[in-house]
Amino acid sequence: MNPLVSNIGVMLLSNYICKRLDMTDPKIIDYLRIFYVSMNLLTYLIYTYIKVQIKKQNNLTTIKYKNQKSPMELLFKGGKEDDNAEVEIVKSVVDYDLEQVDALLKGFYTSWLMMAGMHLYMKYTQPLVQQGISPIKACVEHDLFKAYILGQEVQRPFGQIAQPKEEKPKKKLPAAKKD
Repeated sequence: MNPLVSNIGVMLLSNYICKRLDMTDPKIIDYLRIFYVSMNLLTYLIYTYIKVQIKKQNNLTTIKYKNQKSPMELLFKGGKEDDNAEVEIVKSVVDYDLEQVDALLKGFYTSWLMMAGMHLYMKYTQPLVQQGISPIKACVEHDLFKAYILGQEVQRPFGQIAQPKEEKPKKKLPAAKKD
């Protein structure tokens, strides 16, 4: 299933669940907190297990890929593409996968801290449902989960951004005549 469609499904399902629950009842809020923490703990344990499996398998096969800058990086640089826009990188599968797991964990920690701030400081309770489901869903949909938990073959590098190349016109068009 397409992750974008499933994200919309998770959002609609969590909104439906939240409308059915009494979000002012402290007992229900405690259950939501337990749900949120347990799902995030499960996600963290899966990432840790994947990291252990990467180190255990120690696949030293080299991969080559071009480090493409994201559109946001180009936007913040004023739209200027420098000479290092596409740098070819050679890494082992172990190094690449560990780098990917570390990036996933960094995003996981950031999400967790933001949700903790929203819930504890701003007293939001409704996002506990959606943010309890989203991390485990993202974890299960990632290629590292497919490779190290499900044992499927995956193509590296993961999720390269395909940017269309701009073609320059081969010849100039004649100027329009003014009447």
